[in-house]
Parts: sequence; C-alpha cells; structure tokens
Amino acid sequence: MKGALEQSFSEYLGKGMENKLFVKFVYTRDFKGLAAFAVSQISIINGKPREIIRFDASEKEQTNVHRST
Repeated sequence: MKGALEQSFSEYLGKGMENKLFVKFVYTRDFKGLAAFAVSQISIINGKPREIIRFDASEKEQTNVHRST
C-alpha cells in the first residue's frame, strides 16, 4: 500500500464527548477502490480512552471485528 492515499477523521457521538467514532480509509493507487479501512468506537472509561470495538480489513486480510474485553 506504499504511496496510497489515506483519509481519516473522527466524530464525537454526543455532547459529553466521551464516545468517539474513528474512521480511516486507504484508497487504491488508481482511486477506484479501497485497499484498507478501519472503523473504531473509542470511549472514555475511568478517565482513559478505550477502544470498544473495531472493524477493519485490507487487501491482505478479510474483514475482522475486534472487541474490547
């Protein structure tokens, strides 16, 4: 994926700013598709940010779901 274009952003999911959605896209070199993506929910728990769940995939791996334990 060297030389690929990446785009990422995050958005708070409420006024309390304790839950955030983070999204990252990596486009193919020809910009006709995605080489990879990740979507994460991050919450503040006991004063520290913690990833609750993440969905991701790449050209080398199928879609995965990672859950906090």
